[in-house]
Formats: sequence, C-alpha cells, structure tokens
Amino acid sequence: MSDRFWTVTGFEAGEKVFERAIPVDSIAESEVKGLLQRLAARGLDEDEVVASSLGSEHRSAALAVSEAEGEGFGFTTDQAAGRYYVATLGEAP
Repeated sequence: MSDRFWTVTGFEAGEKVFERAIPVDSIAESEVKGLLQRLAARGLDEDEVVASSLGSEHRSAALAVSEAEGEGFGFTTDQAAGRYYVATLGEAP
C-alpha cells in the first residue's frame, strides 16, 4: 500500500466543510477529477448540471476541473462557486 494520498477537501465560504484522504493506489488521476465533479454537482440543480455538460462553446464552468495553484500537485473545481473541492497529492495525513 502506498504512503501517498489524495486529500480531497471541500470549502464553503472559505471554511473547510469536508475532508477525505484516499490512497493513491486506489484511485486513478482521471477518477480523482470525476470525483471532484460529482462532489461539486451535489450543490447544483438539474439545469446547472445540464449547462455544465454542453459542448465547449456553450458549457458552464460549474463542473470544470483545473490544476490547483499553490503548494503541491492537485486539482480544483470552480473556486468562484459557493462550495468547491480541491484534491492535492501528498504524503499520508
């Protein structure tokens, strides 16, 4: 088992509201991105989910995942949203 983990953290209004550590060898990088999108989608209504699934010219950024800036390697959902999620790669918590 790896001693490296993805730490997934949720924030709302600047406060931490969720945190989970997931061993790197139990989830692929692409699955981490999908996990962030599924967590972020919980705060959207059906119309917002549809808008986030449209073609690139018409897509809402509500479920977009990008590389997180800051310390270490990771990904984030739209930080302008009321609630957003960040996954960072690191050592065991």
